[in-house]
Amino acid sequence: MGFSSLRFFHFRNLKDVTVRFDSASNFLVGENGQGKSNCLEALYFLCYGASFRTLADKDLILTGETKAAVQGWYQSPDGVEKEIEIILTADEPKEIRVDGKRVTDRRQILQSIPCVIFSHEDLEFAVGPPLKKRRFFNQTLCMYDDAYLDLLRHYQRVLRQRNMSLKQRRRELLPVYNERLAEYGFAIQKKRQELVKNFSRVFQDYFQRISGLPSPLSIVYRPSWHECDEPAACVVRLEAGMEQDHLFRTTTSGPHPDRFLYTYEGRDFSRIASTGQIRLLSIILRVAQARFFTDCTGRRPLLLLDDVLLELDGEKRKRFIHELPPAEQAFFTFLPVEEYRSYAVPSTSIYRVREGRIEPWSEPEIY
Repeated sequence: MGFSSLRFFHFRNLKDVTVRFDSASNFLVGENGQGKSNCLEALYFLCYGASFRTLADKDLILTGETKAAVQGWYQSPDGVEKEIEIILTADEPKEIRVDGKRVTDRRQILQSIPCVIFSHEDLEFAVGPPLKKRRFFNQTLCMYDDAYLDLLRHYQRVLRQRNMSLKQRRRELLPVYNERLAEYGFAIQKKRQELVKNFSRVFQDYFQRISGLPSPLSIVYRPSWHECDEPAACVVRLEAGMEQDHLFRTTTSGPHPDRFLYTYEGRDFSRIASTGQIRLLSIILRVAQARFFTDCTGRRPLLLLDDVLLELDGEKRKRFIHELPPAEQAFFTFLPVEEYRSYAVPSTSIYRVREGRIEPWSEPEIY
């Protein structure tokens, strides 16, 4: 089950061909800059309608071209087949089609093909600004909770309206916005609190087994409205902050400035951890995300692993591979110098990636 084939057209540097994938385990082997990560990006793009590397869709179009497309054929665990196609045109909105029918809201595909990407950019979930850490936990919730995605959309819409009123110094609508913002924001805060409680159990278990550190690493959620136990209390908090909000002409409290921290023996882990431990933290967050999704839904996600093993030492590589949760299908990228064959199983398919071309590779020793 999973993707049986992909077709590219002017997508990044990938050649305009169709590539078949017949296995649950797939290794993409090639030097840097040849197209390995671009293939993973195409898979992720088909799953979620967005890139994990750029916010600008036009970056996905081959240099010198004005259009691009990626097409995938996917079979779900219950045997249902679907065709997903995304068409990109410079300076125009992307067009998403499922079985030939146009999708008008990306929300319609977000939970269709669950996918977890492991990439170097995940470091920001560990040591990046609060926005990046919130994004990780928002992603984790949105993978299985439709209601949370709706709450985020409603909250962001009201937040924009309230901020516009503050900028324009229009006070008459602020009481209405306060009520709505408190309603949606309090619900978001409750869901985040519940997530951290449940996700932490999975995360801490993986962290201790893979890292080898003697003490657990804790996830600490620090909501802006930490003292509020009902929406009405959030309204009071918003009203109390009106002077500051008018001064800065923006909303200064609510879920949007919430913080997530990682603490080890009571200390901020980012301040005491080595570079390697920080990288390991970012990887284990993704491992736990995949496992947590399966625990919540009973479904196995696709796993996309972009040069992950290259950044781990030998012992931690073994632990990581051993602890990877079951996946519907997995795609790994490797450099030719890596001992990738030692991680293969009998059903693993190996592909050579060179100058944007992805081809089955039966004799990798020719490198």
